[in-house]
Amino acid sequence: MGEGCISDVLALAREKHWLRSNTKIAELLSQALASSRFVARAEAGYEGDSDEDLSGEEEEDPELMSLTEDAGGIRDLAITDWARNRVLDGHWVAPADQWYDNSVPGQPDVVSAQHPCPWHGATYSGALEEGESAGDGEELEHPRPRTYNAACPPTFALCEVVYRAYQRVMREILLPAMTNIVRRILMESQADGVDPTLRASKMTLEEVVKELRVHATWSKGVDWIERRVIREREERQRRQRSVDEESLSSSRSGGSHETSPVLSTTTLQTTPSPPPSSVKDDDPESSPVAVSSPTIPVSEAAALQTHELIRPVPYVPVTVAHLPQYSIDCIRTIWREACAPLYQCRCSICERAMLAANTNSPNANQRPSNLVPVEEQTNKRRNSDVQGEAKQLVIKIEEASLLALRQEAEEEEEEEDLDADADLDDDDIESELDDGTFPWQGEKVSTPRTPKRTLEEIVEPVDNALEGDQEDVEREGTPPKRARLADAESEPKQLVTPSPIRMRKRSSEELEDSAIAAQSGKRVKA
Repeated sequence: MGEGCISDVLALAREKHWLRSNTKIAELLSQALASSRFVARAEAGYEGDSDEDLSGEEEEDPELMSLTEDAGGIRDLAITDWARNRVLDGHWVAPADQWYDNSVPGQPDVVSAQHPCPWHGATYSGALEEGESAGDGEELEHPRPRTYNAACPPTFALCEVVYRAYQRVMREILLPAMTNIVRRILMESQADGVDPTLRASKMTLEEVVKELRVHATWSKGVDWIERRVIREREERQRRQRSVDEESLSSSRSGGSHETSPVLSTTTLQTTPSPPPSSVKDDDPESSPVAVSSPTIPVSEAAALQTHELIRPVPYVPVTVAHLPQYSIDCIRTIWREACAPLYQCRCSICERAMLAANTNSPNANQRPSNLVPVEEQTNKRRNSDVQGEAKQLVIKIEEASLLALRQEAEEEEEEEDLDADADLDDDDIESELDDGTFPWQGEKVSTPRTPKRTLEEIVEPVDNALEGDQEDVEREGTPPKRARLADAESEPKQLVTPSPIRMRKRSSEELEDSAIAAQSGKRVKA
């Protein structure tokens, strides 16, 4: 407590005071300290049994108690016990509503609560004041003043912890009973052929709390169908008795008011009419309600037998109209969780998944003996089919792989041939062209280099070219590939890289003729 600012110290002091005043943290701390001392003595080998030896250690040590409160979980135990007492006593107002001062206009802050089965000795008496007792079997009014007059937690952090504990305890106490209500709805809906989700969705929280005040809701293993049949039979008998009593009273009252003459002979010869027959009590009338259910044989002893209680059983408020927002949300959340099994998907996929989960469970390992050979046979057939399909699939994969390998080998051979041809043609191309641009790029092409020749070799072909036909010169001087390059003029200009296209080898004579034709062409143009 010596660390931090003064506001933190004051908040911590207020929290400790609230815990000391409203919870059993002092008792729990004393028990924890006694247990720790006993363990320490046992480990040290102390064998003294007299109370005088322990009297010197009975004094409270604040530091030790603080450490025990923080490390031993004593604080959480005390808060949980406080929330449990609040729920069992029937005061279902959440601490969050008390912190925010929430209330319902026109409704009281506290309403009385009833116990579903007070004759079983399951009533809660933890909220009694010191020296207060039930006395002479008289049932006290709940919730007790000690419960609903308790102060709100002083800090927000402590109030949040208390509210979480209240939600957890509320769920632990009310969820089993609400699950029993859902079980009743499911059984009765299956007997009537009605969708249970519709019936559960139409129930309000007021109706749910009303069902919580029924003692059968807090019992295990109740046959709700038998109870409904017995209840309907008793209701029919009660209605029939009420009708008979009304008819009998009306006939008596009508006969008492009738008078006859004193000396009339007719009154001496007549006899009074008999009272209405009660034979109908044994043979009830047929009605739309009685057609479906009375045909079921019912064992009243089995339906009325005592079942095990779901403990603990709390006091249930007579209404929930006074509960604020957070309190209503807490009860609604528990009811939704109880109704969750009704909304599970029932399609074939989910049904198979549930069946598989139940089959894999340890309780479903045993199977009927007559089904085992059939299952083994089907499994063998499935395994054989799967193996056959796998074999066919493997064969197809091998054929495809062989074809792919063959294609790759052929492509590699073609690439090798193209590379070899390209290597051989590179020398010829370099001998034909200098460094410069190509004709289709719109620039001047440099003349190819010619090998060194004698003067006679140069003059003689030139004279023959001048005297010969010009068409022969153009035919002989134009390489075969020049015609294909003319088609590329319409394409966009771009840099051309050497391609691995296979080219025809030309002899040295053709190269010389092409050089002479190029020179002669220039002279003619000049």
